[in-house]
Amino acid sequence: MISFVLFSLKRAWQGFWRNGLMSLAATATMVLMLLLLAGFWTIQSFLVASLDSVEKNFELRAYLYPNVTQSQVDQLVAQLDAMPETLSVVHVTRDEALQRFRDAQKAQGRQDLTPYLESNPLPASVEVKLVHPEELFTRPPMPLDRTMCQRSMNFRSVQANRRGRQATAAGGCSPAPSPGTIGT
Repeated sequence: MISFVLFSLKRAWQGFWRNGLMSLAATATMVLMLLLLAGFWTIQSFLVASLDSVEKNFELRAYLYPNVTQSQVDQLVAQLDAMPETLSVVHVTRDEALQRFRDAQKAQGRQDLTPYLESNPLPASVEVKLVHPEELFTRPPMPLDRTMCQRSMNFRSVQANRRGRQATAAGGCSPAPSPGTIGT
């Protein structure tokens, strides 16, 4: 048995060198295919990791109307924080939003033009981080939209826009003109 294996290996080695050009072509093709496979696998792994990172950093931002009182903001933050889907809720004032904008401009090496403004144009907001943000991407959009829409109806004067759905204080969910904001 061992002598047969040795004989076969010896004949294969001889055959490899007798047909050198064909052996080189076959070997080069195999190496090229393995390199392509490894490259595609690396790119795919990078893309999956990037998408996971985006899903984990996903947050909802609710922009508030300028005439909202602090008690209304506190009530909104408390109600949002009480929802089981939320991980954290942070209120960002207009001044904090302006300071964040200035810091972002400075980090990008851009000139700060905000001193030339007559007033702060940025609205106050409430930033909501979700416990399981990946559910937004794996579940069908309508049930989640209806749930968020119906829950937002509990907030007075809340206009919730997300994926083209809107909740108004008058009641009901209707198509929204500008998705992505919530204001009180």
